Amino acid sequence: MPTSRTTADPGAPGPALGRRVARRRAELGLSTEEAADRCCAAPAFLAYVEEGRAVPGPGLLLRLAEALRTTVAELSEEGAPALVDGPQPPLVEMDESECRELLAGHGLGRVAVFGSEGPDIVPVNYLLAGGEVVFRTSAGSVPAAAAGADIALEADHFDENGKGWCVLVQGPARAVVGYDAVLRFEEQAEHLPWSGGASGLWIALSPVRMTGRKAAPAAAPPPRA
Repeated sequence: MPTSRTTADPGAPGPALGRRVARRRAELGLSTEEAADRCCAAPAFLAYVEEGRAVPGPGLLLRLAEALRTTVAELSEEGAPALVDGPQPPLVEMDESECRELLAGHGLGRVAVFGSEGPDIVPVNYLLAGGEVVFRTSAGSVPAAAAGADIALEADHFDENGKGWCVLVQGPARAVVGYDAVLRFEEQAEHLPWSGGASGLWIALSPVRMTGRKAAPAAAPPPRA
């Protein structure tokens, strides 16, 4: 999926969080793509964060802090409390089999696509089928722009203590055609479409790259003698 290296000027006006993220990324000499890869996010969404056009959730904020070698408190607005109490759990990489296992047990993710008005991030309900990640939407919607393009899908889960995981799937997507294939996906689907309404178009993402990280629990202190 094409991505732009143009990001917000660290000194430009805008939300403090976005400016801090951009400034810290620049201090480390990282491109938008490199920083996004470290925190398991789509580069277009990270650019939106830096520009003040999107606000990262708690999970992404934790991953950003880890990727940028800083803390949630330092990235957050001045005076805002940290999202976790104590040291942040370190992020460790997962292999593809673990990524697939976590994806299969989740079902809600975000798709990054390029629509008529530029890059966009939209939530979707998905399922794993035959090695592909499939989701349904409606013709003419933002997710429908994924058909015939290279896209990214991200899913994550973090608890209030900052422990959890994130998985990023990248590859070409296609519209699913054929009555039997559509019926099979409809029978497997456990969730209604995230946005509701008529959603008869299924999109299948064929993974070319699947990466993931999880926040490992802190090691227990050794018992006292």
